[in-house]
Amino acid sequence: MRSHNTTTQLTALTLVLLLTVCSIPLSAADKTAHAATIGSISSVGSVQLRGVALSNEGTLFSGDRLNVGPGSYARVNADTGHKLEVGANSDVVVSREGDNTNVQMASGNVAFKGNGKGSTHVRIGVYDVTVSPDAAGNISFVGSETFGVRISAGSATVRNAQTKQSFVVAKGSERLVSLTTGGSTPTMAQLASTVPSAVPAAPARRQSSMSNGAWISIVAAAAGSAALITYFLAREDGDERAAQIKALTNLQSISQTAAQTASVAAQTASVASQAQTAINASTISAANKTTLLNQVTAITTQANSAAGKIAVLNAKIAALQAKIAAEDDGPNDAELRELTALNNELNAARGEANAALAALLALLSQATAFGVPNLPPNPNLQPVPPTTIGSASIPV
Repeated sequence: MRSHNTTTQLTALTLVLLLTVCSIPLSAADKTAHAATIGSISSVGSVQLRGVALSNEGTLFSGDRLNVGPGSYARVNADTGHKLEVGANSDVVVSREGDNTNVQMASGNVAFKGNGKGSTHVRIGVYDVTVSPDAAGNISFVGSETFGVRISAGSATVRNAQTKQSFVVAKGSERLVSLTTGGSTPTMAQLASTVPSAVPAAPARRQSSMSNGAWISIVAAAAGSAALITYFLAREDGDERAAQIKALTNLQSISQTAAQTASVAAQTASVASQAQTAINASTISAANKTTLLNQVTAITTQANSAAGKIAVLNAKIAALQAKIAAEDDGPNDAELRELTALNNELNAARGEANAALAALLALLSQATAFGVPNLPPNPNLQPVPPTTIGSASIPV
């Protein structure tokens, strides 16, 4: 009898423990593990996923938040076949319901491309934008009180959740919507202000009727122009040409930042040389003179290193530009990786140039404090900002 009671007590205790364990709430990590997977995500530049810096690639779960920094973007390849690109200065939350992809936008720009299955739903303030399964386009904040919808394939329905009023943005159309008044306009000139006055005709699919130089000139003239990309997407070869224009535009941006970096490096080295002359000619103490001259050497070395990196980088940029411009299809994965690598090389050179400039300003200040006469004036130079790697209207 005692043995039976003991067994009964042990069984009851086991059941209590099991019920207790089962009733414990899931941890945040467990919730992430059980959340629906949206797909893979890759990043260029500063991107935070769930509040943690994303290093190149990761997995996106339903409900995840993305914060994309300046000059950066994130690309999402959903398991459903949808493609998204989240542009610079964006704050979005992405979730999934079956084959549908939902995006809650607080700022920035989101480009999308469907695959014929499911829809993309974007929420901005009181507005719901429902994109057809075959749609391609983008939704962007224009300032803080207006957003724009651009559709190059399929269609999108914009609905005010409060007033229940709605309208359709058809293929090839663009609309601006006020978040405060609810008014809309059929033009998005604010987003396309950089487009050339005359957009050149695009080459036919699989033909290279335009020279490499002409393609690069077009991109240089309209660098960052979403309207130019929209133009190509309206054509039969749109996806390929949009990808090509996007890559060339990004290379042009890298080239422009490289030129700024080279200029800052050269001017920094020049002013440092002038400072060296003044320091050598001064009558300050030997110890102070040695301190300042050591700083001059370090500044000059750093500035020259940045200039050397840019010289090598410029040749690589030109080669990749010519290669992509000559192709009939969009850039391949290897070329896109090379583009990212070039931007990383630029950032290394930019960091050196900016550090040399900061050290030069500190040197001039210290030399003045030591009483060195005839110093060169403080150069009117600003640190070189990072390149803005643009996300095209359509992810590729």
